[in-house]
Amino acid sequence: MNKLFALAVLLTAFASTTAEARSPFRELEAKPCNYEHFVGQNVESIMPEVEATDRPYRVIGEKGVMTMDHNPNRITIIVSDEQEVLKVSCG
Repeated sequence: MNKLFALAVLLTAFASTTAEARSPFRELEAKPCNYEHFVGQNVESIMPEVEATDRPYRVIGEKGVMTMDHNPNRITIIVSDEQEVLKVSCG
């Protein structure tokens, strides 16, 4: 059993360092994330300003799922069923 545990630890360490080494965002410096003023607005009304940032973005429903890949410059916009912006974060 100890050999299995040791193998699992080694594989986990290898997988995380390999993924980190391949990440295209690892060396990017995060831009400031000052988008709190979007909260409470309709998502469609803020999209021109979001697109003008030239940053990647994603819009997700409050009960939606998202990938956990890290991109420090991506804007994540969480919206309600009524398309109201509930939260904005970067990363």
